[in-house]
Amino acid sequence: MAVVVSASALWRWRLHFITAYSGMAAMRIIHTADWHLGNQMHDIDRREEAQTFLRWLKATIEARNVDTLIVAGDIFDVANPPVEARRLYYSFLASLVDTCCKNVVIIGGNHDSAVLLDAAKELLEVLHITVVGSINNLTPEAMCVELVDASGTVCGICLAVPFAREVELRTLLAGGTGAGNAAPEATARAEDATASDASDTVAGNAAPKVVAFAEVATAPDAGDTGDGNAAPEATACAEGATAAASDAGASNAVPEVAAPATDSSDSDMQRAAYTELYRRVYAAAEALRAGRPIPLIATGHLYAADLEGRLAASDASTKTDDGVKVLDVLGTLGNVPPSVFPAVDYVALGHIHYTTMVAHNPAIRYSGSPFVLGYDEAALPHYVLCVELSAGSAPVVEKIETPQPFVYRRLTGALPDIKRELLQLAAAAAEKPIFLELCYKKDVGVNAQAFLDDAIHSLPPQISVVSWRLQEQERLFAASFEAVDASEIKNLDDKEIFTQLILSKTGLSADSDEAKAALQTFLPLFLQAASEV
Repeated sequence: MAVVVSASALWRWRLHFITAYSGMAAMRIIHTADWHLGNQMHDIDRREEAQTFLRWLKATIEARNVDTLIVAGDIFDVANPPVEARRLYYSFLASLVDTCCKNVVIIGGNHDSAVLLDAAKELLEVLHITVVGSINNLTPEAMCVELVDASGTVCGICLAVPFAREVELRTLLAGGTGAGNAAPEATARAEDATASDASDTVAGNAAPKVVAFAEVATAPDAGDTGDGNAAPEATACAEGATAAASDAGASNAVPEVAAPATDSSDSDMQRAAYTELYRRVYAAAEALRAGRPIPLIATGHLYAADLEGRLAASDASTKTDDGVKVLDVLGTLGNVPPSVFPAVDYVALGHIHYTTMVAHNPAIRYSGSPFVLGYDEAALPHYVLCVELSAGSAPVVEKIETPQPFVYRRLTGALPDIKRELLQLAAAAAEKPIFLELCYKKDVGVNAQAFLDDAIHSLPPQISVVSWRLQEQERLFAASFEAVDASEIKNLDDKEIFTQLILSKTGLSADSDEAKAALQTFLPLFLQAASEV
């Protein structure tokens, strides 16, 4: 008779074996990030997606017998999220109280209001939920959280380091005695600077201009290239780490990767500040650990250098949008080298929206977002990470794909090709709601909306076109501005409109030195003026 053993049972037996025979505390965490609750990409009501995910996450925590949930920033999409988004957040946290999950650690991201997250801090602590919205006025000791198992025994320590704003980093380097000592009003001003002039289309709230996300390819790509479990030789996270290596006896060092930056002084400041921040919190965590054989887990919400997958070869000019605001990660939060992270057993990061490792190190990971947050990532699977940890051993990481009740799909190509695909979709039965982006090649003299109108109207109600995007825009820049139909102007952003205007009025080629010089001089001025309107 065949014996069927569930995956959760295998995980429990493995943890029991590690604890019983190694003498070391072992634990299991779920690492997730970048929920962006309240997001309405291209005005889509995404409450059903959020509800589905949170129900699934609770069920997964229970099925896997998870000790600790870590949410590495960007819980909300805007600093002042809609009431419904807040209700989902607090209801989910309350639902975990009677489960096996005895620890929840939540850090603030660049989208989050630290003031809002920290408002319920004391109340949530009663429920064993730790929230660290910012480093402002916190000592390193206040950012170290003891994690307990079901029996109340300490099984790990979390270095709960949130997103650090530039004013906080500079204050830290200026000689502050705590983890971060920026005045509260300075942090509030920094949060206001992070938020943008774009408005939340539902609640009328301020939305961040800078979103923790960068989309790269026009066509879908491979995503995470490092989806295996942690190799025995990769047990620590810092260059020059002095912590004990794993039983395999391999080095803990992670090679430092030079971080591209437009301003080397800013890059040096970020590197120095993050190194000092993590050094202080790590020292406090080691003092708290006091020699106990329990794992250390660090968090962060930042852009780490030397990623794998979609952003590995990206540059700081890469941008896209979600229909409401510009999504720009590269060059915004800086490129932080992996050498800033201390010698902990695992680093749980947020800010990048796809699942990946840092510097080929399986112990430093981004979980990615559980949701599709832009059409450039629509074809990629999304995950949470289930991580099995014990002190001094390599983490064992399992990627668990998240449910997707909606389908997001980009149709790319010439207008006749897109029309053919639309008619095929109209003829097929759709099992889930489908939201389409049309990324088309411009044909001079052809109005795209008029050309595709009949095909779009043939779509069933559960299939919608929510976004239009011009393809090969660099080639379009060289054409006359009059080649763009007035109804298609909305498919261009401010930069594209101004570029075409300059080219059409001067008669210059987009590749000419004169055109490049003119755009270099006047485009920044125009974009600054447009942002202030």
